[in-house]
Formats: sequence, structure tokens, C-alpha cells
Amino acid sequence: MVITGCATSTRTVFVTSPFDRYDHNRTRELVTPSTCATTNIVKTQAYSPSGSHFFPKAQLQGASTSDPLPAANLVPIFTGIPLPLSGVKEASGTSDRDDLLDFLVRPLHAGIENPGGAADLQEAARRFKPVLDFLADPESLCSTNRQQMLNRLLSQRIVGARRDIADKVVDARYITANAFRDEIAFRVGSFWFIICKWKDSPGYSRLVVISEEVTGSVLKSSPML
Repeated sequence: MVITGCATSTRTVFVTSPFDRYDHNRTRELVTPSTCATTNIVKTQAYSPSGSHFFPKAQLQGASTSDPLPAANLVPIFTGIPLPLSGVKEASGTSDRDDLLDFLVRPLHAGIENPGGAADLQEAARRFKPVLDFLADPESLCSTNRQQMLNRLLSQRIVGARRDIADKVVDARYITANAFRDEIAFRVGSFWFIICKWKDSPGYSRLVVISEEVTGSVLKSSPML
């Protein structure tokens, strides 16, 4: 894309389908009041038209239908991996750090189900060490403003250049809720790491990751005149 004259471009990363994003430790069981405190691992069928019996199904009052499908399924919308990134193995036996590494090794399995089996995480741990250390450091995740965080990403060499930081994030999970104070997306290799600062949080406290191998190019450029 070539832009001439006084026009500039804005680079936007889109957070879209649950199948295209990594936003929770896939090995941990989910407990909700709607399941009477029973536990379940989220599977892909939760996002299918027929849904899953572990999550409520909604019907329209007075509506009739010729098929057995509910009017809507209630499915989990995850707020993201908690930051600072934890290496502590809890009940599931897999830490947030290890499950993230598994996704970085096997991104084609998307972000809903852990594919199971053993993955070689050592090489990925070496390759992504700077960003993993950054995400695990509470001081790195605290900032008084967005520019301070952008400067930190560059000065700590988490990203190689300013072009590896998006100008804008469009997050379909909460697009009308105005939930975030800020979201920053930065590229490491073929992955976009998106750190989120909630309105009631002093720092960046949640992480979402998108793989370009899964979605193709997630970065869109558009002219700003």
C-alpha cells in the first residue's frame, strides 16, 4: 500500500473469533454458577450452533422453530491470561506460562483446546525468553501512560522496531463495553501479543495472543488524512 502527500496510515490489529485467539489457560477447568459448581474444560462444541450442556441455552419467548437449536448459547468470553505471567503449576498441572508456550509451538490448534500430548517447549522458551520475562515482570507491566509502555517495549528490545507495535486494537470481545483503558499489540515473530489495561487496573493485567499462521495477516493499514 502506497500513501502519498500528507496522509499517514494507522495500523490496526483485530481481535476476532475465539478460534483465532489465545486468551486462557486451556488446561484449567472452568467453574460457573450455571453448572452448579461442577467443572469442565472448554471444548470447541461450546461455540457450535447446538452448544454444550455445560452452558445455558436461551429461548425466545413464544417463538416456535422447526429445528432443535436454541435461540442462543451462552459461551465463555475470557478476559485473557492473567499478568504477570505465572509459571506456577496448579491443579491442572500446567502453568499459564507452559500453556502459552504450547500455543506458541502449536498455534494451528488455536486457543480453545489444548491438543494434548507432549510438545517440546525448551526451544520456544529460548526463542521467546525476552517477551516471556517481560510478561512475568510486575514492574515492566506498570506504566503511568501508554507512551511509557511503548518506550519500554523498544528500550528493552521486546520488539525490533516501532513498526512492530500496532497503532490501534479493535477487540470484538468487548467492542461496545468500553472495558479497557488501553490495549497495546506488539509483534514478536509471527505472533501478536496484546496486553490489556482494564479501567480499574493500574497496570496491564491481561494477555491475548494471535498467530498470523492461523489468521493470515491480522494487521490492517488504512489511510488517515
